[in-house]
Amino acid sequence: DLYESATVDGAGPVTQFTKITLPYILFVTGSYLITQFIGNINNFNVIFFLTGGGPLIAGADSLQVGHTDLLITFLYKMKEGSMDRSYGVNVAKLAGLPDDLIERADELLFSLESRSNVEKTERKEVRREEKKDELREELKRLDPMTLSPLDALNYLIDLKKRIH
Repeated sequence: DLYESATVDGAGPVTQFTKITLPYILFVTGSYLITQFIGNINNFNVIFFLTGGGPLIAGADSLQVGHTDLLITFLYKMKEGSMDRSYGVNVAKLAGLPDDLIERADELLFSLESRSNVEKTERKEVRREEKKDELREELKRLDPMTLSPLDALNYLIDLKKRIH
């Protein structure tokens, strides 16, 4: 028996669990978890396009989590970047980690979010300037005398859409 051999070799209960029990559990449940995940992906279009994940759960405004969300629709809604709260820090508080550790985590989080917001703002500004330059060049190349009134109107409508 594996457990008897492990005990003779000096393995404790934690080592036996992590080296013997856990690999067997993962082997058995791994394929099941993959199948369930694929099933969620297959249901994504039905849930997302019919309900959009709604109605939203009260108090979960920053994540936009809804009552009919599946894992895959939730992952789809998540966006790159910082959120208005750190759930990791809240979990650390619930787990009873030391207050000075949680305070340091809050400081680091604030620093990272501030830096991230500055970088995002700078990237947006660069993209905005590039877009303006492209539009200027396009307007310079445009000869309004060659356009019919309908073409000019359609061009202005298209230009307005691209600006916003």
